[in-house]
Amino acid sequence: CLGPETRPDSERVLCKYFQELNPRRAVTTAVIGGLEPGAAYLLDVYLMRRWGIPIKYHSKTVRTRREC
Repeated sequence: CLGPETRPDSERVLCKYFQELNPRRAVTTAVIGGLEPGAAYLLDVYLMRRWGIPIKYHSKTVRTRREC
């Protein structure tokens, strides 16, 4: 994971590594806790290739449910 220490404290960074060479077939999941109900969050997803070359996917804005 390149540079998570450079992100502000208000941002969280989750790093996961996997070996899939084709970025269109790369699949992963993550559970993020401590989010506020009904709040919007911006998620940035990067795929780190073996050689350290990052591929950035489109940013996605998601909103948490008001109630579970």
